[in-house]
Amino acid sequence: MEIFEKLKSNTTIITPNRRLSANLTTSYQAYQLSKNELCWTTLDILPYQSWIQRMWDSIAITHMNTHHTILSNHQEQIIWESIIQKSPKNDSLLQLSATAELAKSAWGTLKQWQQDIRHPMLDMTEDSLAFQEWAQTFQEHCEKNHWIDFNTLVSHIIEYIKNKLVILPDEIIVAGFTELSPIQQTLFKTCETEGTRIRILENLYSYDAPSRQTSFYCSLPDYETELITMAKWANYLLNQDETRSLKIGCIVPNLENNRDRIVQIFSNVLSDQNFNISAGKSLASYPIIYAAIQMLQHHHEYISIEKLGYLLRTPFLGEAEKELTKRAAFDRYLRDENVTIIQLNKLTDLGIEKYCPYFAKRIFAITKDHRTETLPPSEWVNHMMERLSLLGWPGERSINSQEYQIVQRFLDLLNEYKTFDTITPGISHFEAIQNIQRLAAKTIFQPQSIDAPVQVLGLLEAANLPFHHTWVVGLDDSAWPPHAKPNPFIPHKLQKSLQMPHATAEKELYYSAKLTAQLKQSTDTIIFSHALKSGDCDLRPSALITDCHELTLDKIKQSDFISPAEVIHRSKSIESIHDEQAPAVCHDEKLKGGVNIFKQQAACAFKAFADIRLHAKKLESPSMGLRAKDRGIITHKALELLWEHIKDHETLIHFNDDELKQIIEHCANKAIALKAKNVFTKVRYLSLESDRLKNLLWNWLNLEKERPPFKVISNEEERNLTIGAISLNLRVDRIDQLENGDHLVIDYKTGKYNSIKYWFGDRPEEPQLPLYCLSDPENVKAFAFGELHPDKLSFNGISQSHIDIDKIKSLDEMHHSETWENQIQSWRMVFDKLAYEFTQGNAQVSPKHRIETCQYCDFKPLCRIHEQQAE
Repeated sequence: MEIFEKLKSNTTIITPNRRLSANLTTSYQAYQLSKNELCWTTLDILPYQSWIQRMWDSIAITHMNTHHTILSNHQEQIIWESIIQKSPKNDSLLQLSATAELAKSAWGTLKQWQQDIRHPMLDMTEDSLAFQEWAQTFQEHCEKNHWIDFNTLVSHIIEYIKNKLVILPDEIIVAGFTELSPIQQTLFKTCETEGTRIRILENLYSYDAPSRQTSFYCSLPDYETELITMAKWANYLLNQDETRSLKIGCIVPNLENNRDRIVQIFSNVLSDQNFNISAGKSLASYPIIYAAIQMLQHHHEYISIEKLGYLLRTPFLGEAEKELTKRAAFDRYLRDENVTIIQLNKLTDLGIEKYCPYFAKRIFAITKDHRTETLPPSEWVNHMMERLSLLGWPGERSINSQEYQIVQRFLDLLNEYKTFDTITPGISHFEAIQNIQRLAAKTIFQPQSIDAPVQVLGLLEAANLPFHHTWVVGLDDSAWPPHAKPNPFIPHKLQKSLQMPHATAEKELYYSAKLTAQLKQSTDTIIFSHALKSGDCDLRPSALITDCHELTLDKIKQSDFISPAEVIHRSKSIESIHDEQAPAVCHDEKLKGGVNIFKQQAACAFKAFADIRLHAKKLESPSMGLRAKDRGIITHKALELLWEHIKDHETLIHFNDDELKQIIEHCANKAIALKAKNVFTKVRYLSLESDRLKNLLWNWLNLEKERPPFKVISNEEERNLTIGAISLNLRVDRIDQLENGDHLVIDYKTGKYNSIKYWFGDRPEEPQLPLYCLSDPENVKAFAFGELHPDKLSFNGISQSHIDIDKIKSLDEMHHSETWENQIQSWRMVFDKLAYEFTQGNAQVSPKHRIETCQYCDFKPLCRIHEQQAE
């Protein structure tokens, strides 16, 4: 490379970023080896910020009596947030952190463009006046506490150079900068004045400007197609490269916004060893760090089921592997009980020590250490480390290389937070955790990996990196050049006059054109691409790439690639198993499910097999307050309590309204108390539920008053019944004895869509009442749904003969072809058949109604009904 051929012995090369520094170091080593050198002096190559920090460290050691603190990016952010939070103008701000970020950026831009915060143009707008006030406060804080932010540091360095307090190299090469800010220009000019030779190299490589044959652009249907085509193109080049010496650059503007999808695409097309992606992720988004932050957050008296469930399921807590199934079982139990928020010290009442004793021990250990005082950040960090240790973070299993790097970066972040003592001397535990969470969220981290031939890079970091082949996606006319984004805290007139970054469309065009030219200079062959569509919007190529030769999709060489979804789809023709026969029920197999066995078998044989015999269950989703099924249980319990007290129709009609309301209130409150004991709800909410239930019961009892005389002879009665090889334990909500001595069986329903047609046919959808009728055919001569819904209060049933209850019809009134006795015999035959099919292991995917039966079924992933439909 030309840059290495004319080097002086005392030369420093300054680059805009670490990646270019590392690349130049590698290139220099290759250059020396090409000259058959066996050893050489290490070249001084480093990023701009590292060079500034090195000069400051040298000055601080040799020439300074007063210790100054160089503020980190995180420290500076916290200071700006504190200043803005205390400002009277904070009252109208909705996003404090985002506002502080913009203010910090405005401060940095003014410093880089060497403008004073008392500039008269800063008086022009309300926003700039507010910023000016905050900036003056920031400056005062820094002077008082001997703090220096990086942008101010450069100004200090310039003064120290002028005073000859900095030892400079003989030559400085400024390599790969697309643009130098005014303060950088001043810095290098000052170095030149002091006798250092300055060489500015925008384009580092000696490639000739690509001709139209080596610089192309192509139009592709959409952004997803761009990414997939680029990956397939890179894979084709790799497959053709027998020497494994190619360097391929895949450049994606705003890479961080689409990182996960890009990783997925490249992982599918190329092996993980063949590509590296430069964009990191937020440190807080890595599972092992997310788990740590969640563990640190749980210092309150109460914890939500979502957070407790996460702690139960995470592998990064002590003994997670050992108690894996036990913790999962406890999580399921809490969901079944609809526990939404719970006191940590009340977990014993829910049986946590029986389910997962190791987890209980660790959780109870941290509940004993609840601290409410204010402490400096360093003390809180020590406390956090103790807490994570008590919880066994990062878990019992050995962490892999990437996780190790991520953990070390998090520990470095905690150590960095210890240095915040001078900035925030005394804060609460909540504030400390909040700060750590925000710092982790803003820290972008990418674990180191082995070098790979394909590099996936962002646009800025790719400039001046050498590649044999380069592809740049996303260069449509709406994205390149990007839209101007002037800082709202600096008047636009000032930004425009000084040509500040992102201030105007002209500035963005100039910068983008320069960057595009650099990309062309750094590669043998380059392809620019753009999408033709984004949603409903039509797109065109950027004007900055239309001077290249147009390339059509069919001319782009790509490797053959089949997506994982397509591989799975194609594989369906390779193996086809038609298995509808499960093992028959053994004589010693215990079946649990009762009436539900027949209900599921009638709906779908596979559904019955999966539910009853495989015990496949969907996890409940807890909800704040009572679920629909909880309300149903409470209503059933309240009615049971009511009829235990009232007993018959005669007693019911003799109660006056006040007496009846008092009984209803007592029964409703007792039923709610029994069911809602594990539900963390406000008293007002339960009061509303009680009012709703009392009103429902009042209206229902008024309906019952209109019936002919009856006597309630049973509530929640259990009865045994054997159908085929299945022994059932039936429980019916209520049995009334009518005036003629016949029994009416009532099944309460809190929904309003309950049809009597569900009792008939070869596959009855509601088998409970017909089954109960079979258990006592001599006495049961009628049965009905008792529908308790605010929009519909009624009975809905059938009887042997007319019993004078609205909507309970005799078989004759229904024009039913069967007599009561024949219908009972028909039911026995139907249930015998269902029992036989179930016990013989019939597991056929056979929904009674394809749409209705499958719509809310939890077993579709098991039975794969949709694949069957596709065939």
